[in-house]
Order: sequence, then C-alpha cells, then structure tokens
Amino acid sequence: MASEISSAQAEQCPLTPETLQTRLKAYAQLLIARGVVLREGQTLIVQAPVEAYEFTRLVVEAAFAAGAKDVSVRWGDTPCGETRLRHAALETLKEVSAWLADSFNTYTREDVAWLALETEFPPPVGLDLEKVGAARVASMRATKPFMDARMSGIVHWNIAAVASVPWASLVYPDLAPDEALTALWRDVLLCSRCLEGDPVVAWDKHIAVNDAFRDKLNAAEFSELHFTSASTGTDLRVG
Repeated sequence: MASEISSAQAEQCPLTPETLQTRLKAYAQLLIARGVVLREGQTLIVQAPVEAYEFTRLVVEAAFAAGAKDVSVRWGDTPCGETRLRHAALETLKEVSAWLADSFNTYTREDVAWLALETEFPPPVGLDLEKVGAARVASMRATKPFMDARMSGIVHWNIAAVASVPWASLVYPDLAPDEALTALWRDVLLCSRCLEGDPVVAWDKHIAVNDAFRDKLNAAEFSELHFTSASTGTDLRVG
C-alpha cells in the first residue's frame, strides 16, 4: 500500500515524465480532498510561489473537479520579497497597506478554504534582521483576524510542500537540475503517500490506525508516562 512504501521500495517506482504527472495529479487531488477538505460550492484560496505554477494549475483543476465555487491564486515570489527587505526603509516595513490586510481578513467573512504551497530557497545572506522582524510582526498584526480564523478552524487550511529547482539544488547538489527536481518530487510524493495507489485511501487507513492508538491510550487513562534508560541516564516523567 502507498502508506507502507519504504525508501527502498520507492526506488522500484520509476518516475518517468508521464508517471510523475499522474502522481502529481494524485497529490493535487489529495490536497483538495484531505488537505483542506474542500466542500462543494466552497471557494479555494491558493497561496503559491511562482516556481510552482505547473503544480498550482493541477491544484486549481482538482478543486474545480471537486465542486469548488471558485479558485483564487495569490502568487508570491521569495526573491522579490528579499529584495524588498534589502531596500525598503524600516519604517515602511513596519506598515501594511489597508487594502492588503483587508484582502486577507475578508476571508473570515466568506466560505473559503486556504491552501499554501511552500518551497525552499537558499538562505538569504546579509539581510537586516531588524527589518525581517519588523515586516513579520507587521504582517501578523495586520492579518490577525484571518490568522485567528485559521487557528480556530473557521477557515480550513493546509500547508503543502512543492518541489522546485532552487530547493532541489540544495537537497541534491550533485545532480543536474532536472534530475534533482525529479528526485525531490519523489521525496515529496513518498512522504505524502502519493507515490503509488490511491493516496486518499492510504491516508484514510493511516488516520484510522492513529485514531485506534489514540483511543487505546485514552482508554488506559494513564496519569503519567515514565521513560528511563540506564545507558543514557534518561529519567523522564510526562504527566
């Protein structure tokens, strides 16, 4: 089953261009069905890096196929964001335009689901940490209603990894860019149980197993767990 695939087994699932496309479609469908649990007639907001435009299109297709009322994509570009942090004044970074904050906070008044697609880039060098902190704090304050709606479950949300050449080059520096990208996609698909089979079925089985363990532990009514190890000197009590 997809939920039982090991790294060794993954090597037996060759990712040809055609196979990769099929598995990426399965991943996109999983994010809609189990990631944000999109309901028919609901609007999906996708936050995506420009590097992931091809996969983002698969997500949009999957959302409409699942009955989405509408899908809106908010594109982001990390290098542009870093350039802003380098050149904008500190006082500028401490403020967030009302229209930008409203574009997030309005989601709390609408029936939407939120999906953030994330990739990685080489760590920036030479950024002013005060500017970085100021911009982050300003953004969190300005969009607090939206953040609160996500944390409380009013807005269903999920964050999902997408492979990109910059990230793949960090993970597989000895491979050519296209080979590194395929290798990283294999890792993402393996971890998300999307390398073969039906990932929705695989996740449902995985969740059922976890729920069974949870119920067993709850039924035992433990008041404390005590971990000890003579070889390491561990003596840990978790109440």
